[in-house]
Amino acid sequence: MKDSQGNVINISISSELKCSKKALNKIIFYTSSRYNACKKADVISDIIYHVEEGRDGVFIYESGVYTESGYRDNRSYPPNDKYTLEIKDGRSVLYNFTPDSYRQYPDTNAACLLLKPQKNIYYTPAKKVLYKLDKLNPESKGAGIGADGVKTYWGVPEGYYDVYGQNKDSFFIKEKDGFERHIEKKYCTICAEGK
Repeated sequence: MKDSQGNVINISISSELKCSKKALNKIIFYTSSRYNACKKADVISDIIYHVEEGRDGVFIYESGVYTESGYRDNRSYPPNDKYTLEIKDGRSVLYNFTPDSYRQYPDTNAACLLLKPQKNIYYTPAKKVLYKLDKLNPESKGAGIGADGVKTYWGVPEGYYDVYGQNKDSFFIKEKDGFERHIEKKYCTICAEGK
């Protein structure tokens, strides 16, 4: 692990933890401030997604410096709850940089090895998907029928698409005309190899 100046920080791993919503919810403290870029639930689901995917990278989650008067154990939230997820060679470590006076853990900069879940919740390996809009309400904003009579949602017609990437909610596809789009996973079925 390196700090912001590039100096190596040696932090020993204090525990192993199954990467689940319940387990992460117990160790992550995140203010409910309206100044935060995202909610605690979003941080937890993003951490789980990255651990499931297993791609090397460093991901930083930090609550805003402006906090409201929330309380935890009769103390105010610290100005910054900061967590860094480092994934290297399939090994995921979550570093807790919350100030010691506010944290349950006595050791400085606690580090926790996150064990990959047995079943993926957010990451769905796929090379090709069938985009089918059966579950979509035809009255939904963005829903329509294309010139060829095929159902569309925000201009993306139903059909088979090659997947070149994803996030926790969407697959990234390229349409025939070269436009890159995100399509929601809930309207997709993963195709078997060779289809």
